[in-house]
Amino acid sequence: MTKHFSQPDNPSITDFGHIFSPRNYRYFLASKYIDLAAPKVLDIGGYKSRADCLERFLDGVEYTSVNIAGGWYENEEIDIEYDGQTLPIKDNSFDFVVCVDTLEHVVSKERRKVVAEAYRVAKKKAIIVVPIDTSEESCEANYSSLASTLGFAIRPSIVEHLDRGLPSLGELKEYAGLFPHSIYLHTDRKLYWAIQNAMLVNSFAFGDQAIDLNQKIQSVSDKFLIDTEKSQPENDAYRAVVVLDKAND
Repeated sequence: MTKHFSQPDNPSITDFGHIFSPRNYRYFLASKYIDLAAPKVLDIGGYKSRADCLERFLDGVEYTSVNIAGGWYENEEIDIEYDGQTLPIKDNSFDFVVCVDTLEHVVSKERRKVVAEAYRVAKKKAIIVVPIDTSEESCEANYSSLASTLGFAIRPSIVEHLDRGLPSLGELKEYAGLFPHSIYLHTDRKLYWAIQNAMLVNSFAFGDQAIDLNQKIQSVSDKFLIDTEKSQPENDAYRAVVVLDKAND
């Protein structure tokens, strides 16, 4: 049963605390499985600004974002708007399709469609990077309890994690089962959430002065997570990378 946490009626940005996610690390995980020079990449759930995340790891990448209208981020732009169901894109149009920390924000009954569409429009591989539920303990619930205790609103992304549920490894195997695929486990769950919780505490202790501090934490944690990246045991992993490989179809 989902636990509901107190939330202001109309929370502002500062109501959530000054929390910054290691975004480059997430795209690094996707880039590990892209093995073509100057690839043409479609990012499901991405924004134009995310091109920079892939360009850090891939030379000459041709990046296109596709997303639904609106969202949590002000002033973000997308290349292609779609309905969240069927991509308005022909089969095999992009060398690689990536979907980075997006699938968990889709209601569970529609996730299979997202995976199938990613595979359809990919020429070589579709790569799904997604937080997973592999533990009895919910790090999102713990984070939300801490935020509520400190007087912060729960970030919209975390609300959706709690309300919609992270996919299990079994679910991902089911979604990918119709296609040639491999699944890799990444991200030390405890380390990742220790960093996020530290930013919450900094936000409470230092207020707006925590912005610079937490941005430095984001930068350092991004680099540390990338430099020390290794596969994780199932019970310790926070993310899975599902690689659907058309070369083996």
